[in-house]
Amino acid sequence: MENKETNQGEKVLTSRETEIIKQIANGKTNKEISLDLSLSTSTVKNHISNIFIKLKISNRAQATAFAINAGLLEKNPDPTLVKQGVQKQV
Repeated sequence: MENKETNQGEKVLTSRETEIIKQIANGKTNKEISLDLSLSTSTVKNHISNIFIKLKISNRAQATAFAINAGLLEKNPDPTLVKQGVQKQV
């Protein structure tokens, strides 16, 4: 599997883990991620555990911060959140 490189050049995340961390950063639950990617929730949990270990983090907020800092998120905010007065950081 292909790995995603961080700014330090370290190969950290597989392409599947990168897909999942993007979904986490966009506020998706494990169940939503499993449906979007056609995976079991157990497989999603395993990928998330691997992401946390590789990045030396312990929660979804830290995963979101990593995704933002690594430039993994789209620059356009979710228009439904803007209408509600909530702005996601990207």
